[in-house]
Amino acid sequence: MRGLINTIRKMHLKEDGHVDVASSIRKCKTAIEDANDIMNKLKTMDPEGSLPTWWTNKLATSCMSLNKLRDYLLVSSEQKEDK
Repeated sequence: MRGLINTIRKMHLKEDGHVDVASSIRKCKTAIEDANDIMNKLKTMDPEGSLPTWWTNKLATSCMSLNKLRDYLLVSSEQKEDK
């Protein structure tokens, strides 16, 4: 029985020991929480205020990366449906 359980785990786990989809869901939830915290803090700040350039650059890079991740999942799945 233990051997069967280990075999099933090995089939579902990737090399790094994480299940890709479940791990990605956890990371997305963390990103959503972080984005909400950032948004809430920004709402309390002067809209005409300034932020460090390194910070705004990291935000822009993060937004582009997140957009590319979304596009990869949505566009690639739409292309599969069209075929």
